[in-house]
Amino acid sequence: MSEFFKTRVILIGLLASIFTLSGCSRKEQAADGTPGAVQQEKTQEHSGVLFVKIFPESPTSGDELHAVFSSAVSVSWQWEKNGQLLDNEKSPKLARGRFAKGDTISVVVTAGGKEGKASVTIANSPPEIGAVKLAPDYICRGVDVTAIPSGIDADGDEIQYRCTWKVNGEETFDDSLVLKGSRFKKGDRISAVIAPYDSTGTGKAFRTQALMIPDAAPVFTSTPPASFQGKLYTYNAVAHDPDGDTVNYSLAKCPKGMTIDSKSGAIRWPVGTDDTGNHDIELIAQDSEGAKSFQQFSLHITAPSGVAR
Repeated sequence: MSEFFKTRVILIGLLASIFTLSGCSRKEQAADGTPGAVQQEKTQEHSGVLFVKIFPESPTSGDELHAVFSSAVSVSWQWEKNGQLLDNEKSPKLARGRFAKGDTISVVVTAGGKEGKASVTIANSPPEIGAVKLAPDYICRGVDVTAIPSGIDADGDEIQYRCTWKVNGEETFDDSLVLKGSRFKKGDRISAVIAPYDSTGTGKAFRTQALMIPDAAPVFTSTPPASFQGKLYTYNAVAHDPDGDTVNYSLAKCPKGMTIDSKSGAIRWPVGTDDTGNHDIELIAQDSEGAKSFQQFSLHITAPSGVAR
């Protein structure tokens, strides 16, 4: 079989498919079916003796355009944008970057003294998400989690986001990029499904990997006094554990004679006449799983009135 005949057979088969599809329109919507996705119907215009088709049928600014035509003889091509000729574009391909959303792109094909023309309108490019960061770096019960998506829109449109949070695989009622810290607890697994959208349509949803909520360290809620004058210094240290675990207290650094009740956090220190001045103190609050937090402060002791230093 000659190369010319092979070419004719291939083109006939391709054109049969084209004629079958040419009367159809395509409806586009978000793959995840999220509200706000805009359906778009695209049709392609044709004129002239030659039948010419541009692929893809409903292109965006990120596509490369290809012209297909019904002739195997010597052919010439000319591309137009919004009715104006595009310089140095005389091949069946038109590279991305030569057009933008809303442009009307046409190709004029001349072969054997006959001419055909096809035109398409460049459709919206749905936004995409490249990555999502969950903040802050340390997440535990009681800490609000914020999803920070990195989105790209090839058309330069403003990007907005819809977020569905999942806790242990179950969807929450939050429709925000922030998940309240009260919605999960130690041992839960959280994840987010984020759909980007612009004014015309919705892009592919991004699913984050599940994050297991770790044990949270106790948090000191009491504030120690900065100075003291008297014979018996007392301070009741209080730490709250977000997970509800039991908290034990200890002294990591303290002046001689200072004690702390491991259960209540009550500190007592009989102050002597030689204890005037500054003292560095460090407390430890530890939960039943070993998570610790520290409270460090400096205490200034002033000699009682009438007592010589």
